[in-house]
Amino acid sequence: MTAEIVIMNKSAVALAADSAVTSGSKIYSSVNKLFALSKTQPVGVMFYNYADFLGVPWESIIKIYRDIAINESFATLKEYFDHFLLYLRNAEDLFNRQQQQDYVDSAVRSYFELIKGDINEEVKKVFDTQNKISQTEINKLVEQIVAEHHQEWKSFDFVPDWSPFHLEDFIWQQEDNLDALLKEVLGNHSLSLKTLSQLKEIAGMLFAKNYFGSAYTGVVIAGFGEKETFPSLCSCMIEGLIDHKLKLRITQCSQISPQNRVTLVPFAQGEMVGTFMEGIEPTLREDIYDYVTEVFEEYPEIVVSKIDGLPDSAKSDILTELRKAGAEVSTRFIQRVGQVLRERYINPVIQATAVLPKDELASMAESLVNLTSIKRKFTLDAETVGGPVDVAVISKGDGFVWVKRKSYFEPHLNLRHYSTYFSDILTKWSNQNERTKYD
Repeated sequence: MTAEIVIMNKSAVALAADSAVTSGSKIYSSVNKLFALSKTQPVGVMFYNYADFLGVPWESIIKIYRDIAINESFATLKEYFDHFLLYLRNAEDLFNRQQQQDYVDSAVRSYFELIKGDINEEVKKVFDTQNKISQTEINKLVEQIVAEHHQEWKSFDFVPDWSPFHLEDFIWQQEDNLDALLKEVLGNHSLSLKTLSQLKEIAGMLFAKNYFGSAYTGVVIAGFGEKETFPSLCSCMIEGLIDHKLKLRITQCSQISPQNRVTLVPFAQGEMVGTFMEGIEPTLREDIYDYVTEVFEEYPEIVVSKIDGLPDSAKSDILTELRKAGAEVSTRFIQRVGQVLRERYINPVIQATAVLPKDELASMAESLVNLTSIKRKFTLDAETVGGPVDVAVISKGDGFVWVKRKSYFEPHLNLRHYSTYFSDILTKWSNQNERTKYD
């Protein structure tokens, strides 16, 4: 996992990311997750969760895009965000047909295996109860389980790139492949035509519907568009790509303005940021809210049970009134706690962050990521956050500036690396000046 944070005020945006990545039971602490999205424009990008996309490392994707888009500039940060997503949709040199098909096969096979496991579990339950089970009963269980999965997937909305038409087209194009996967995984079951149709539709909805499992990448892009005075942020979850269509969920787009002076957003493992902002661990706060609500739901019954000599109808009336009063009191308690958190903790942090200079903004971002790392280090949790913290600050005047950045090589031994990087920038500026001269 990861701890990342974006902090924005009216003068700049600070980005910080840890370096830990988990592979099976092994944790590595030297992964790059924060990059400049452009060599010449004030825009940065971070990723979290999965470190690759259809088998291609995100670091490679970002650096290839950066070279391709070296002459691109846009009025708003949202346009940079959209342009990067457009690149992903059409990058056939990175994600060829076979890679996309492998992704489809892997996802569909895994989900059919999940359904098979559910069927086997239900069959075992019936057999353990009755000491026997007929083929007719098995067929009914298969139909029931597949129908439940189908109904659940139908309840989700489509992701932006997909529609009912795209879903039908996918099923038609993949029909032979889906038949082969069904035979491979569920071939020992007798499947009705309706069940087969539902299974194929489920296969398509794995990519078309707005439900994400654990195999996604979070992408965060922040900075300034050419015509933006204040910084902006856009983030999304990406899980796959099929025929120029991303499985995509936009999670946030926010912009600093005279009214919205501060944005502080943690990504992935952000519980310590919530603790810092609110003065209480978020899950503990929710536990307290739940317990108080539970107490006020149970207390009326305890009170009424202690009153002797009341008819049942009177007890029922008193119980109703006490429950109503208890609900009102618990709601007021929750609202009051929220008010105290805002007045004593959240608002002071926001007011201070609104006027932080760039160096203090970077220090705050780094410290909040380190807090999560320290928490993981001194508890029994796996140290899924750790390693050096990369920190960058993006401002309108200075652009993308590294404050802290780890490197796997010694800079003085690799001057060619830096000369190549900056020669690309100089070439762009030279081309722009030539165009300006002849315009």
